[in-house]
Amino acid sequence: METEVLDLKSLSSRIARLETQNRRLKCGAAVLGLFVAALVLMGQAPSHHTLRADEFVLQDETGNARAKLSLEAGGRPTLSFLDEHGGILVSLAGGEEPFLVLKRPGSNEQVQLAANKHSYGLALYDAQSHRAGLAVQQGLPALDLFDQEGKNRASMQISPTGPAFNLRDSDGKAGVVLKVAPQGAGPSLVFFDKDGKVLSSAPGGPVLQASQPK
Repeated sequence: METEVLDLKSLSSRIARLETQNRRLKCGAAVLGLFVAALVLMGQAPSHHTLRADEFVLQDETGNARAKLSLEAGGRPTLSFLDEHGGILVSLAGGEEPFLVLKRPGSNEQVQLAANKHSYGLALYDAQSHRAGLAVQQGLPALDLFDQEGKNRASMQISPTGPAFNLRDSDGKAGVVLKVAPQGAGPSLVFFDKDGKVLSSAPGGPVLQASQPK
């Protein structure tokens, strides 16, 4: 009889432990279910977080600024990429006159792509001056080439009177103008001296009315 009593007590104790473990498992399952449901709801809910600041700076592992997003003068938003010394390599600006500048590393040579209300185009610069430009102004395309002093020495334009190619000396006077007149009038070639006077032309006649290089 004593053995049977002990077995009943042992069985009751085991059943109690099993019930406790079962309740714990159910609680754990319920908590896990709530966690999963929360994750699902968070994934479905739209995010409307907004981060506001006057400037954002991206730094490398040594703390040097390598990129910057900021508002420049006049409220122009500008994104700049910097070298390890803080020099600007790439600059992209918005506003009413947006532009993109690409600078050759280790020099002052750069390329600028810009647009405004009157024109849009591409310009090349060295350390001293403007060296080349391709632009469309008021619907008229033009290509200009400049010398080391920034003087226009060669240009090509297309206007309502036809295409023209101009070559100039360093003073901008002596030079050559090659034009193709509209309505099948044919090409003309005019030579100007240092005073801007016509030296010769081909063919003759009306060609002498060609304009001096500007």
